[in-house]
Amino acid sequence: MNAGTSLFVVLTFFSQGLLAESRLQIFSSSPPNYNNVVIDSQNASPNRQTITSIFMNVSCFPTNLRSVSNPLSPYNDVIANIQVEDSNGTPSFISFKFPAALAGDEKNPNFALTGVNMNPFNSTQILAGPAGSKVVSSSNRLLRIDLTNMATMKIKPDGSIDVNRKINFITSIQFEQVPSSKANERADVIDKFGNYAGVVQYSGPLKAQISHSISNDLKVLTINASFPGAAGFCGGYYSPLMIFFNENEIPRFENKSSFKLSKHSQKIYWPEAKAKAYFLAFDRNKNKRIDDGEELFGDQKNFSNGFEALKELDSNKDGIVDSKDKEFYNLLLWRDINGNGIAEKNEIKKITHYQIKSIDLNYVEYFKAFGDRAEMKQRSFIKYNDLSGKLKMAPIYDVYFKSAK
Repeated sequence: MNAGTSLFVVLTFFSQGLLAESRLQIFSSSPPNYNNVVIDSQNASPNRQTITSIFMNVSCFPTNLRSVSNPLSPYNDVIANIQVEDSNGTPSFISFKFPAALAGDEKNPNFALTGVNMNPFNSTQILAGPAGSKVVSSSNRLLRIDLTNMATMKIKPDGSIDVNRKINFITSIQFEQVPSSKANERADVIDKFGNYAGVVQYSGPLKAQISHSISNDLKVLTINASFPGAAGFCGGYYSPLMIFFNENEIPRFENKSSFKLSKHSQKIYWPEAKAKAYFLAFDRNKNKRIDDGEELFGDQKNFSNGFEALKELDSNKDGIVDSKDKEFYNLLLWRDINGNGIAEKNEIKKITHYQIKSIDLNYVEYFKAFGDRAEMKQRSFIKYNDLSGKLKMAPIYDVYFKSAK
């Protein structure tokens, strides 16, 4: 699944005896209806153990976070809560906790699972369930837990066998993320820039896209749940402000580059070579280059968008960046003429080179998609003088570039 990750929970019923009759039903609706789905203990032979194994394949998908309040964070733990009821209507929970970092794509170089404590097996815990249950394996986005003693038998004095068969109907499956219990001491999750589990970004209930199926032999219940991931963990969209003097010449963003737009991005979609697209830039370290996304204006540093980032340069707080502001004449425009993602000297010009007079910070929400490669999300306008000296307006957009492979 190239969009990111989803979650497989496979409940496999093993028994040494006959399979008990059960009311089981394949899920086909969303949100799911769990009422007729059963965790059913099979008949067991004396002195033998019945095991229900849970296999969970964890993953997540990229999001630009514009409509997701609690995306999956690699710095947290995830708690899975499976509520069941027995045939008498008595509820109980099967609950377990595992590192959210398990959802990371091991093929994605943007985020590596490393560190002295990055042993998910040791970090996965059963919080509630039948006595004797245990974690069997936890690695490479795959988790297995064995729930034991789901059915018991005893031989009566008359020689007959009494089967205590517990039938549990699944009533709900929910997920939440919580701060890691080792957040201040572990290095479970380290990205290539050295950021690790010292800061908890999100917590609370997790939304998921869930689908379900049950095997014909009633031994395997598969639950597929896909979580929206935090930016940089499961891929994502990263924004810079861009100016287009001619809206009829906006590129299709079909090119790719390795420009470090975000500290998490490895490769992103990018304007094509010779595109008349201009990045608004600010040489913060005065090295006469545009090094990375920190020298553009986007949703870095926890800004909601590039216009909010640009407000830092509105020194007189009048809602316009112009000659009245201290840093106005230090603003730059970068046109990546050859499309290689490298800001070369001949591609960078001062804002005065294009006769730009002002940038209006009073943006409006806007949406235009370029396939799944890029999105325009906010729009405002600049004022500039054309070659004849006539004052004109041109749009400036916050453009969100998607991670590319």
